[in-house]
Amino acid sequence: MVRDEQPGSSYALHHAMVHAVVAEPYTVSLVIRGPAVKDRFLVMDRKTSKSWWQYGAGQESSSDAARKRMSATRLAEVTTKLHQWGLF
Repeated sequence: MVRDEQPGSSYALHHAMVHAVVAEPYTVSLVIRGPAVKDRFLVMDRKTSKSWWQYGAGQESSSDAARKRMSATRLAEVTTKLHQWGLF
């Protein structure tokens, strides 16, 4: 199935779904994830052809969790861009 999402659209995925996202420049996607149902999921990078397992919070090290955490500085940069684009 291929979907072409329009501005303002939303959708939900079942945890068993395999999906890919291709976005136009200046596209913003907000992902809200509920509690993890699986212990891990496979991530694939089309540009590099590399893949890796992404583990849930219960199985990742504290250093991995810290590495993934968005800093306050980066959050400010992102929200500034969203404001500039008139998204909120």
